[in-house]
Amino acid sequence: MRPAATAVVVAFGALVLLAGCKKKSSGDAAVDVAKFGEFTDRLCACKDKACGESVQEEMTRWSAEMAKRGAGSRPDEAMVRKMTEVGQRYGACITRVMSAESTAPATEPGKPLLGDALVKQAFDEAGAAHTVTSLQISYMREDGVIDPTYGTAEVSLGKRKAPSPADDPKRPIGAPVAAAPLFDEDPLARCPAYSWKAGVRTKSEGSCISLGELARPHCSVVEVWKQAIEAGAPAQGLAVLSLQANGPDDKQYWSFSIEDAPRDIHFSKTVPDVCDPTLEKPVAVPPDRGL
Repeated sequence: MRPAATAVVVAFGALVLLAGCKKKSSGDAAVDVAKFGEFTDRLCACKDKACGESVQEEMTRWSAEMAKRGAGSRPDEAMVRKMTEVGQRYGACITRVMSAESTAPATEPGKPLLGDALVKQAFDEAGAAHTVTSLQISYMREDGVIDPTYGTAEVSLGKRKAPSPADDPKRPIGAPVAAAPLFDEDPLARCPAYSWKAGVRTKSEGSCISLGELARPHCSVVEVWKQAIEAGAPAQGLAVLSLQANGPDDKQYWSFSIEDAPRDIHFSKTVPDVCDPTLEKPVAVPPDRGL
């Protein structure tokens, strides 16, 4: 169950407990509804997922404490309506807050979105459990800034492949080796995918299956642009760059292209990813600013 859906269930459970808890007095019921309202107000003020999860945890503990009171008579109709209204507001806010990551600003207002910062974040987020399986930045300027009007980016993650099993030392030379499965992952397994457009980052899910794993690149996007300009690319253009895993000699490389049919410009270049590493150096837009 999705976190937002789980939170709505928690809110509904709180409503049931409030409606069914032993009623010592109408004042006690009002206090419980007021407490539920306090949680809702705090939740609706949250700006990110972490804040929402914190309020949700407190709400769950409070609901568990209420459950210990035992069943009893129900509050009056007016109180039930009030609880329902608060519960609906709680559900709407938790859905918004828990999905806040899907509409996170790509950068601070007024700050440019840098291709190298985006690449670094993609590999940082992959961590030890995932690997970047595809990465494409479209309509980026020669200074490494993604164009604010036309620019987009797409990143997909997959599960890291398990290491190949060691050879059985008892297997006779020339004896057949057990065939490895075509795919390591369950075809139905889902992995994160991210897209950037118009200053907003959207998170979704895609298949974990991939045909290649990308390593953290050695060449920055600015260096790729530099090599492309040296090869004749128009410096005033907007380029599409994608990182590819299986180039000549199975080496990783950057694909660079600028297409403009009305102006009869058709430029493409393959740039081997063999530069001195630069992506770990500080970038103009820190990665903790919600790229």
